[in-house]
Amino acid sequence: LYLVGCGVSIVLLLSLFFLYLYIYRRKWLDDMRHVLFFAILLCIVIVASYLLLSYTQRMDFIYLVPFVWVPIITRVFYDSRTAVFLHVVTMCIVSVAVPNPYQFLLIQLAAGIVSVISLRDMTQRAQLATTAAFVLLTYGVMYTAFQLMVHAGFSQLDWRLYVFFVVNAVLVVCAYGLIFLFERTFGLLSSITLVELTNVNSNLMLQFAEQAPGTFQHSMQVSNLATEAAKRIGAKVLLVRTGALYHDIGKMSHPEYFIENQAGGYN
Repeated sequence: LYLVGCGVSIVLLLSLFFLYLYIYRRKWLDDMRHVLFFAILLCIVIVASYLLLSYTQRMDFIYLVPFVWVPIITRVFYDSRTAVFLHVVTMCIVSVAVPNPYQFLLIQLAAGIVSVISLRDMTQRAQLATTAAFVLLTYGVMYTAFQLMVHAGFSQLDWRLYVFFVVNAVLVVCAYGLIFLFERTFGLLSSITLVELTNVNSNLMLQFAEQAPGTFQHSMQVSNLATEAAKRIGAKVLLVRTGALYHDIGKMSHPEYFIENQAGGYN
């Protein structure tokens, strides 16, 4: 009966997440790539948590699992609302197997929300380090506050947990490797990739400027105009900027066919 209760709780929580997708993000359910993305991301942290608890039989080891991978990776490819919702569902599922679920949920939910707020739009790898620092601070403050709330003192503090929080923060930085892996596996697009594509000093852009200088200048102007327009209407600025920058890239094949690349010679 205990296993039945756990099973029903987990199925209900997963159903709530897919109900959220059905109502608010229906287009993602129509594409199996997105469904697999969420399923695999959930499985990574849930299976890691259950295996760790099963083999160690120690509740404190659960804080070694970087649960904020879920909201961070989801936020990079999707949006903040989905990231927070998925994190809440994941933490509720894991809490079923945790001996002290209230402390666990309080700490992990706070850390997950902080990670989403601090990350916002990830355009540089260094932002992960900043997010990891905020997560570490949140872990430490929330755990200390919870112990003061329950025991009204510092006598029951487990100092090993602070070491686990530091290890967890280091693992948060390692999420960059998972972001790259998910991006290549599922054909998704992160802001980091868009920033790399808009680098005008890349080999392709330098070749573009050399072979078709008129078209290159035109593309730069269109990109700047499109960027300003995207800012005004709240569109995805990086995506618009990248698309505008590459919209005439095909003219590199025969740049002399186009008037902007002709310098008064043969037309």
